[in-house]
Parts: sequence; structure tokens; C-alpha cells
Amino acid sequence: MGINSLVLNTTGSRNVGIGANALYNNQEGLQNVGIGKDVLYFQKKGNENVVVGFAGMSEIMNGSNNTALGSNVARDLDQLNNCVFIGYYSSSNKDSIYNSVALGYGSSVNGSNEIKIGNNQIKSIGGYVNWTNFSDSRYKLNVKEDVPGLDFILKLKAVSYQLDLEGLNRKWGGGVSGGEGKQWDENGHSFRKSLEEKAAIRYTGFLAQEVEQVAASVGYDFSGVDKPADGSGYYGLRYGDFTAPMVRAIQEQQVEIQKLKEENLDLLRRLEALESKLSKK
Repeated sequence: MGINSLVLNTTGSRNVGIGANALYNNQEGLQNVGIGKDVLYFQKKGNENVVVGFAGMSEIMNGSNNTALGSNVARDLDQLNNCVFIGYYSSSNKDSIYNSVALGYGSSVNGSNEIKIGNNQIKSIGGYVNWTNFSDSRYKLNVKEDVPGLDFILKLKAVSYQLDLEGLNRKWGGGVSGGEGKQWDENGHSFRKSLEEKAAIRYTGFLAQEVEQVAASVGYDFSGVDKPADGSGYYGLRYGDFTAPMVRAIQEQQVEIQKLKEENLDLLRRLEALESKLSKK
């Protein structure tokens, strides 16, 4: 339905195209659903994609098993497989990605096997309970008590900082910089004001590259550093992973404290014994 919808289709079957130029170049692709003008415009052989919204995944060539909802979603990417994009202008800053999810207006993933939520204006993500990590001992292999404590923790440098949101957006995308050239959205919301409010926040934490160097210096293969797979992306930190070395550090300190207590008690006993002898004289 719609002018030029599936106009070049040859052997492709069980496709649904609704909107001008929807699945325009599809030739052999199977079981795709495209609703909206220019959705899946350049795709030729991709299968089982579901795209709803203006120009959604319009540049993709042969990707399969993707789901996209929202206007201009992942429109400038070339190769996607098994990905989900939900939200106006949600996308990826790299082509040829697999098994990634971007949720929210302007959200963007940095590569394969990632999930990102929100854009650079978001100031809070939360709920009524803490995030639960998979941690079943029955499915953990090669378990070792080799996590360093004080050697690692004492070398970390805690800092406060502000985010360079404009720099992040210029380099990696995944943000809202003036609203794609606009200063206000349709409801009078100021993109610039939101960015300025976020940029003014002073955060507390660590610098990922410094944490990586500290871990290497103590021979610690630390999972808390989210290093880009190809070396060209941006770094991140998994702050929850700092819990284990912090617990280890506290345990090591407790051993030292107990040792000092015992030494002090021994000294106190000797002092009392000496005072007793002196008093008898």
C-alpha cells in the first residue's frame, strides 16, 4: 500500500509494505514488515525485519531480524542483524553491528552486543529495586579467590568531574545537540537548556583509563572496565564490579586490625606484669 511500495520485489514473499517507497528496493527479502514512508528503502535481501516510522532503517542493505520503532530510527546504518531500536533518532555510531539495543530518543549503541538507554540529556535512570545481576554459583566455572584488595583500591584516584556532552555527541553521536539543528521542540522544550542543566552536574567517580592502568599494574584482570572492543570506541566503568575488591580490601584491613589488637593486648599484659613486679619492690 503506497506509491512504489515493494516496487522492485522479485522473489521476496510474505512481506508487508505500507507507505510511499516502503521496502522500495526489496528483491529477495522474506517476511519483512515496513510501515511508513521510505522504511527499509535500500534493503534487497534482508529477512524478518519489523520497522515502523518514517525512514526507519532506510539505508540498511541486507540486515535481518531487526526491530525498529520511531521516526528516523537507524536510518544511516548499512548492516544490522538482530538489533532493536526504539525511539526517535535512536541509532548506532557504527555500522555492521549485531545483537544490540538502543532505547529512547537519541539513544545510540557503540557496537555489537550492547544495550544503551537514553540520550545525553538523561539525568536519572532508576526504579524501586536495585538491578539484579545473574550470580548463580551452579553456573560459574574456574572460581578462584584471586581478587586483589588494598593493592588495587589504594591506587585508585577518586575524582569529581563534569561531562563534555557536546564533545561526546560530536565524536560518538547518541545524543541531542540542539535537537538536530533546532533550539526548541514542538512543545516549546529547550534542547539547549536541557544540555546546560546536564553539563552543570558534577559527578563523582573514577577515570576509566586510569582504573585500567591500576588494574594492570597489580596484575588484575578487572571486569569493571568496559573497554571498547575495537579500541576506537568510548570507555565506561561498571561500578558494581568494584564491590568485590572493596570487600577484599576491608577483609585485609580487618586482618591487620586484629593483628594490631592482639599485639596491643600482649603489650598491655607485659606492661601490667612489669608494673606488678615494680610495685612489689
